[in-house]
Order: sequence, then C-alpha cells, then structure tokens
Amino acid sequence: MGIRPTAHKGYSQSSASLPFDDIFRHGRELGEEAVLGCKRHVFLAHGLLQVLHQRIQVAPGHAQAGMCRRHVAPGVIASGIQDEAELFEQRTLQPHHVVSDENLGDARVCARHFDGANSDAADTVLPAELARLVELAAIDLDATVMRQARLSDGIAEAPRGEVFERSEGERFLYRVSELPSLEEGLNPQLVLKHSLTKSLAEYSGIRWLLAALAFAGLLLVVALSWRVAKTITLPLRKLDEATRLVSAGERVEVPVETDDEIGRLAGSFNTMIEAIDEREKKIVHVGLHDGLTNLPNRKLFTEQLTLALTRRRDDRQVMVAYADLDDFKVVNDTLGHPAGDVLLREVAGFLREDLPEATIARLGGDEFAILIDDIAPLADLNTLARRIQSCFMRLIDIDGQKADCSASLGIAIAPADGDDGITLMKHADLALYRAKREGKSCYHFFEPALDEQARQRRLMELDLRTAINDGEFELYFQPLYSLTEDRLKGFEALIRWNHPTKGLVPPNDFIPLAEETGLILPIGEWVVREACHHASLWDDDLAVAVNISPKQFGSPELVGKILNAIAASGIAPQRLELEVTESIFIAHVEKTMAILHSLRDLGVRIALDDFGTGYSSLSYLRSFPFDKVKIDRSFVTDLASGENGHAIIRAITTLAEALGMETLAEGVEDEEQLAILRREGCRSIQGYLFSRPMTAEQVKAWTGADSAAALAR
Repeated sequence: MGIRPTAHKGYSQSSASLPFDDIFRHGRELGEEAVLGCKRHVFLAHGLLQVLHQRIQVAPGHAQAGMCRRHVAPGVIASGIQDEAELFEQRTLQPHHVVSDENLGDARVCARHFDGANSDAADTVLPAELARLVELAAIDLDATVMRQARLSDGIAEAPRGEVFERSEGERFLYRVSELPSLEEGLNPQLVLKHSLTKSLAEYSGIRWLLAALAFAGLLLVVALSWRVAKTITLPLRKLDEATRLVSAGERVEVPVETDDEIGRLAGSFNTMIEAIDEREKKIVHVGLHDGLTNLPNRKLFTEQLTLALTRRRDDRQVMVAYADLDDFKVVNDTLGHPAGDVLLREVAGFLREDLPEATIARLGGDEFAILIDDIAPLADLNTLARRIQSCFMRLIDIDGQKADCSASLGIAIAPADGDDGITLMKHADLALYRAKREGKSCYHFFEPALDEQARQRRLMELDLRTAINDGEFELYFQPLYSLTEDRLKGFEALIRWNHPTKGLVPPNDFIPLAEETGLILPIGEWVVREACHHASLWDDDLAVAVNISPKQFGSPELVGKILNAIAASGIAPQRLELEVTESIFIAHVEKTMAILHSLRDLGVRIALDDFGTGYSSLSYLRSFPFDKVKIDRSFVTDLASGENGHAIIRAITTLAEALGMETLAEGVEDEEQLAILRREGCRSIQGYLFSRPMTAEQVKAWTGADSAAALAR
C-alpha cells in the first residue's frame, strides 16, 4: 500500500509507496504543520484550535487484527510502530487513525472522503470524534469538516482563521480553517459554528441578574447614604442651626450621640459655647461692675434704680443717696494710691455688710451711691440717713497706718424729689454738693432751692466764660506795710469781676466756681500779666503780690507764662511775689518743689499764704526756703479774745525768724492787734487798718501821698 502525501509546501503527490526514510525526509519539509515520527516518537506541531479531524479508514485485513482508532494532530505520520500494544499506549496519537503492521517497515495512512462518501465506517466515526473534541470547548460549538467546494458563498469567501458573524435567521459566529490533506484536491475545511442568538438568550438571564445586582447596589447606596446623612449630614445641620442660634444670642447645646469625629466635633462645639458664654458673662460683669470694689457701676445702678421706680407702689418711697468720702485725696497723696484703693475696698465691704437690703454702687473716684426702695410712707428718713452715714464712720487700718474715714451725703427721695432715675440722681448730686460746702461728715436732703442754686451756678459759669472773653475783670490792690522798716513795701493784687448787670462781684463768689470748672487757668494768667503791668508804673522799690491757684501749679506752662509776664512788663523779677497755699503740696510734692525752685531761679519771691489753717506741716518750711510766711487772719482776730492766739503768733514768728523768713499778718483792723503783732515780732501787716483794696487809679494817687500819714489816718 502506498502513502499519498498532501500537496503542501512543495511536497509532490505520488502514488508509489514511500519508504520510511522518504516519509521522514518529506515530513521534515512540511515545516510547522508536520509532525515527524521516528521509530516510536511522535511530534505534534499544530495547535489544538486547528486540529485536523481526519478520518482514516483501516485497511482491510488489518481491522481484524484489532487495530484501534487514535487521534493525532494534522499531518501526523506514525511510523516504526512494531506492535499494537505499544500503539495503544501512545496517548499523543490523536485524533488520526493509525495503522501499524509489524511486517511492514513503514506506516500506511489511508485517507477517505471527508464528507463520508465511499466509506461505510467513516460516516459513523467522524461525528463521534468531532463530538468528543467539541466537548472540550469552553462554549457550545458545532464542528463540521467540509470540502471547499461544498461551502456556501458567504462562508467560502470568509478569511481563514478569523471569527466573523453571519445572520441566517439567527446570529451565528463562524471560524473556518484549512485542514492538511494527503490527497490532492480535497481541500478539507474545518467549520466551527456558534449560535450568538442562543448565547445572548442565555445572557438575558444574566441581565436580569445584573439588574437585580444593580438594584441591590442602589439600595445599598441609599442605605449607606442614609447612614452618612445620619452620622454626618444631620449632625452638621444641627451644628449649623446651633451656630445660627448662637449668633442670634441664644444659649444652645448640641447633643453628642456618637464617639466618632462628628461626636467629638459636637463636644468641641459645646465646649466652645460654654467658653463663649463664660467669657460673655465676664464681659457683661466687667461692663456693669467696678473693677476695684466689684460693686455695680453707674450704668447698672441706673438700671436698678429705673427698675425700682417701675415696681414702686403708690404709697412707698425710694431713697437715692450720693456719698463722697471726706479728705480721700489726702489719703491718696500722703499714703499713696494703693492705700487709697485699700480704703475704697474696705468701705465697699462695710456698706455690703451693714446695708444688705440696699443696692450699692461705686460711681467713680471716692463717690458711692446707695439705693433703698420699698420705704414706708411714715418712715424716719433722718434715722435712715444717719444709719447710712455711720457705715462710713470708721477708723481703717491700712498697712499698719490708721486712716479716719467719713463721708458727706446728698439724698433725694422719690416721688417727692422726682419720679425718674435721671432726676433723682441729679437731685442727689445737688444735695451732695450742698453737704460738702457746709462741711465734712454731714448729710443734706434735696430741696427745691438747691435746684435753683444749681441753675444760678450754671448761669454764673456761662457768665464767667463771657467775662474772660470780654475782659470784664479788673484788679484791686491792698497795701503791704513793713513794721520793721515803717514803710510801704508793695501791694497785693486782688481780682474783682465787674459784672454788667450784677455789678462788682467779690472773688469769694466766683473763684471757687472757677477752680471747679478750670476757668481759673486763663483768669490766673491774666492776673499775673496785669499785675506785672501795673507794677511797672510804680516806684522800683514797690513789689506786687499775686495769688497762685493750686490748679495753676498743675499746669506745665506756669513758669513760662510768669517769665513772659515779667519780660513783657520790664520789671525786675524780685518785684514779683507769688503767694501759694499749703494745698499745692498735697499732690505731686516733688513736681511742686521743682516748679518752686524754677520760679526761685527766675528771681521771683515765694510766700506761703494762710499758714496755720491747712496742714501746717513744718516739713514744707524745711523743704523749701520761702521768702515770707503769711499768718492767716483767723489768728489775728483771736488776739483780741485773749485766748491762745498770742502763743500761736509768737511760735510762727519765732520759727520764721529762725528759718530766715519774713512774717506778715493778714486782716489787721485795729490798733490793739497792731500793737500785739509788733510785740510778738511780726515784721509786716496787711488789712483795713492800713488801707482797703483800691483801684489802680487810687494806687497812683495814694502812692503820691505820704504813706505814713495815710497809716495814721
């Protein structure tokens, strides 16, 4: 029997039997598509997807020999197999039928028609073999081996080895590949067919599954979103709403429901709100209370007073008392401001303790306010006023030093003195002003006349400002006579206000008001300048004395203004004598001393006025060498009474003489006083005995006459 090799790659067709060596040789020429067998070895050289399902018929006579069909790869040539048992063990011989004859030296492979013609056995063998191969596929395939000529046009023209789609009522996927053949002209084609319609129909079930999965995923997303909204969005919305309420001034707290970041954020928010609330309370407290005594301030006191008046019943009374500590400035200036603060705190403590039913406030400085409401119609208001005043009457220990404490009170009662807070506080202030003018440690109830006095005081202040601008002031001069030299030494300048409607207003009526309002500064400047100008018209041996207010000593321009006045008038500085009181030493002693020394350096003489009526501290005399000490008129008046006025005059003159200072007695009005003053060593006098204050024109006429004769008159 011969072998028909396939016409492939130059392999020529031949009907003659080929020896094994020729088969081996020509098999190698087949290249990648050939499987070369040598002896018992079989080589597979073609992929599984292009397996050639050739049906090879067993030659007659060998079928009975028990030869079994095996499958090999396309182009397999099995050769040199000696027995059938070995052939059965060749697991690689698929999917071809191999015939081996141990009497033959070569193998014979018989190919029959691929479509089943001319073969009885092939019709049953090939479908079974392909079915087994198709079962190995991952998808449902229909495999058919057909000749090239039997293929339909659409399939025959399709490219080999590629998958394409074709519609035949249904959608199919095809793949056509050529199979090697040992018989020329057969051109077998392996057609693989897959129903895309059926696959998609099966996929529809998957689509429903995917839809169900998508729906389940959507539900999961919604559930997770709800969870997120519950754990994040809702707490954040609550925080936003709480922030809005806090900005509107409400007190809110966000509930802490979780221990996550949102819960910690809510806790931090609550902590922040508590801190803000606490800080606001402190700010409100600071805004409504005095920082030193922790008492209500004026604002809170006014609110409490308004509230008390609102709820007052018709037959009940409300008392407002203003209290001003006596000589508090002295405590500050002598013991220091820390001591003054201690005194204020002590007084505040006594008021709280002794008047638990009252509202107590510190209005500023050393001024307190007391509010007592719901007072019975027939209550003794004087007893209540004395009770309030007794709260201030203390001897307070300040760092080991004792300080007397007392206060002056001004009291207004509602509804008699007013039915609103502003009116009551104004009337209490007016009553306090009256109490302070009457003396220390007293109280005064408001009277309608006080309101009229306050109105007049306000009108006088306005008139004073007009007088300064319009030049309504003029100077009067009172002679200063030397007992030791027995001659006129100079004049003291005294201001008078020539009011256009009230006439001549004495200094005692407007100088205190000028001190309070600060108008004393322009007035004092004018006095110095005018006094120097008049002195320039006198003899060169006559001096002029001018009183300097403590307010003027607080001005840093005092020395410069005095220097300008001297320079403008052209008088010698020694002819100007400045009279100061002990009150200038109460505050800023070092600064006052510096100003006094600056004035002394200019050549100006300095006299200590009203000595003995103030604090009369000898340290002042020791600290600064005054040129003159003026004895107050009160001691001169006592000389005629036979009391201790003689001793006081003697002590003052002796001390001044020892310190090298002159002495001058004020208010000398009779010969007896003059004689005593001469005997006690007083060197100069001033008073009505010698002359009353006179105008500048009178001074001119008076200085032209004999001053000694004038004194005798």
